[in-house]
Amino acid sequence: MIKKISLWMFLVLSLFAASSFVSSQQAHAAPTDTWVPVWSDEFDGTSGAAPDTTKWSYDIGTGANNDGWGNQEKEYYTDRTANCFLDGNGKLILKALQETYGSGSQQRNYTSCRMVTKSKGDWKYGRVEVMAKLPTGGLGIWPAIWMLPSDKVYGNWPRSGEIDMMEMVGAEPLKVYGTIHYGNPWLHTGGDYTLPNNGFHEYAVEWDEEEIRWYVDDVLFSTKKVDDWYSSNSPKPGPFDQRFHLLLNLAVGGTWPGTPDASTVFPQQMEVDYVRVYERPGTWTKPLPGKIEAESYASMSGVSVEATTDTGNGKNVASIQTSDTLTYNAAVKTTGSYTMEYRVANGGTSNASFNLLVDGVQQGTTVTVPPTGGNQQWTTLTQAVTLNAGNHTLQVSGASGDFRLNWLQAVKLNTVIAEDFENWDNNALFGSSTSGSSTITLSKDTASKTQGNYALKVDYNQASGGALEWYSKFYQNWSYHMGMKLDVLGQSSGRTVRVELEDAEGERYDYDFVDNFTGWNSVVMPFSSFVRASTQPSGAPNDGLDRKDLNGVHIQMLTAGAGTLYFDNLIVYSGSPTSTPEPKAVPPVITSAIPGVVEAESYGAMSGVKKEDTQDVGGGQNIGYINTGDWLDYNVNVAQTGAYKVEYRVASANGSSGFELRSGSAVLDSHGVSPTGGSQVWQTMTDYISLSAGSQVIRLYAVGSSFNINWIQFTKVDPIKIEAEAYTTMNGVQTQTTTDTGGGLNVAYIDPGDWMDYTVTLPRTATYKVEYRVASANTTGAFQLMEGSTVLDSQSVPNTGGTQKWITQSSGSIQLTAGTHTFRIYSNGNHYNLNWFQLLEQ
Repeated sequence: MIKKISLWMFLVLSLFAASSFVSSQQAHAAPTDTWVPVWSDEFDGTSGAAPDTTKWSYDIGTGANNDGWGNQEKEYYTDRTANCFLDGNGKLILKALQETYGSGSQQRNYTSCRMVTKSKGDWKYGRVEVMAKLPTGGLGIWPAIWMLPSDKVYGNWPRSGEIDMMEMVGAEPLKVYGTIHYGNPWLHTGGDYTLPNNGFHEYAVEWDEEEIRWYVDDVLFSTKKVDDWYSSNSPKPGPFDQRFHLLLNLAVGGTWPGTPDASTVFPQQMEVDYVRVYERPGTWTKPLPGKIEAESYASMSGVSVEATTDTGNGKNVASIQTSDTLTYNAAVKTTGSYTMEYRVANGGTSNASFNLLVDGVQQGTTVTVPPTGGNQQWTTLTQAVTLNAGNHTLQVSGASGDFRLNWLQAVKLNTVIAEDFENWDNNALFGSSTSGSSTITLSKDTASKTQGNYALKVDYNQASGGALEWYSKFYQNWSYHMGMKLDVLGQSSGRTVRVELEDAEGERYDYDFVDNFTGWNSVVMPFSSFVRASTQPSGAPNDGLDRKDLNGVHIQMLTAGAGTLYFDNLIVYSGSPTSTPEPKAVPPVITSAIPGVVEAESYGAMSGVKKEDTQDVGGGQNIGYINTGDWLDYNVNVAQTGAYKVEYRVASANGSSGFELRSGSAVLDSHGVSPTGGSQVWQTMTDYISLSAGSQVIRLYAVGSSFNINWIQFTKVDPIKIEAEAYTTMNGVQTQTTTDTGGGLNVAYIDPGDWMDYTVTLPRTATYKVEYRVASANTTGAFQLMEGSTVLDSQSVPNTGGTQKWITQSSGSIQLTAGTHTFRIYSNGNHYNLNWFQLLEQ
């Protein structure tokens, strides 16, 4: 935890900090709109010295899973002064070297440096400035100035967020990006800025509970507001309402910048002139929901502050005894029910206690602090409170004993729709599955649903002697909720359904209910009623259900028999739930018309990808971060069966194996993606496919990685129409004026042995259907379509009701090659007319 500046020292330290924030010739003036300096490093020191270890630590190696830090980076990060050092002129140097380093599976051909301030510099809201000169660039070079959550309150990445102040990829050395990452599945949004030169520039982020702003040299180039992000199972402004720390690194290689080649020059280096962090005094009015560090009080009585060894280190408040007080100014965003959490330690042998007062009024009963085994042995206590929106004074008042407080936190209790079964993804099992003699088939159902567009229909045939699990999905951070409920359309079958939760450590807990009702009903399942499963995975602990990160929610049929059940709306609740299904928003089903443009981000369901702002013509968003096996499903309505030209708008820095376009199990098209010059340098690829008319789902399936797609355009291929009178040569026929649609001439007086030759150029080798426009007052008409001596098609002409009563009749499928052809219409009948014929690509 970072010790905030106490009010009585404010003016003195502000003046001192302002005078000490002096840098080399590139320095900018400190911001003047009430920002107060709270942390800095000017990188003063002797040449070749290591950075200040009271401010910086290092990430070392190749990543926790030897996966290049999750990005397939190619370097080995070290803490050597060969890679991170001071230059003696007030600058930090991060240097990437081409050298063999490490051993075994961790051996790499490059080394570099990744510095972090975690537990030495952690902040919630403020302004962070970094004056830096970026590397010269080249394929595979990837410098970054960025921030990660210090406490991961909402779970692992990306659920607890990431703030990228500056990233540059070496192929575009003057373009820098500012981005936030969040959500589950992973999403991100941001902007970019083109530098005027490759010298020193100040990169800054201003961050508060309402928005995040990016600057280069005090020029604002991107703003993201609270409605632009979210955190699963957390109220806004989560996940960016917690402490973050700073990282400086110079990566070599990775999924975004690509791998260095012979043109990439080494060594590469990033120079940093200073890092400065500011807060506004208003930040000391603590936003709730959120965490308040115990030592950041507005005033106190009788306590002291000491270093803590609790997670995150920093400071805690000590010696809280009877009548001692800690007072905090807090701004509550929303009226409602909250859980107050208190991080406490009690090294004594008897209980201590305290009260929480809001604006002088005690909240609930006195909180008891039991002995924890030591003054630095920490535990978390909870208390239910109701808070009203607005500014309030919170006071922790000692009631008895002697205890310590590290932090307190207000958590807003919300109802969360965890699954509405509207968007189907690859984290759940759909279709049919079999285990022994048990089968289950899952499908969408539009007729039986509580609300929305779909419910989940489960057709089951459960054999005795085992449970067939049919639904499994990961969820995160249900710690502050009281239970879950599932809408079920009961059938009074008397069969037992089991809901099983598996936590991140693999421990499983069960809740069973019986289908003994009819109609829609919400099955309410308090977490306190879940029972530890009798069968556990190998190595699972026995330490209670941890709901912060759930490996899965598993739903099983236990009782033998066959039948159908319907499910909708899996809800995580707080407060007092009802057994009545609750209203919820209906997600729109986007259907794209074909022919037309299908925007890549208009999918109905997807797996693994994310949206991002595009720099392509027209703006909007594209789909990026595509990896092998990812997919996007699009609901489309094809107006007409036939051939279509399909155009894909794609971008890729290094090229990719590309994708397949699928309809069910059929592959309609497949395409590799050539390098386009950058992940936002766009090109259009073209092919031709056949589509059937009607509403359907088309899937874009990634068979490769590292490409972006902006849109897909479908254009109906026009038929190749040949007017009957447009023959090159003929024998025996005549032309006459036609009354058919479009007017003009038709060919008439056709007798056996007559013929017409036509020169036709086909653009593609394909399967074609031929349509003929004919009329006859008799049934004696007949002809053949020929090429050379080969008969391609034969037709009989029925009595159409007259020699100017026109109908269209069709051939079967004819395989034809690209190029110029001479087709002959050869008559082996009489008394019929021909207006035109056309070839339609299938």
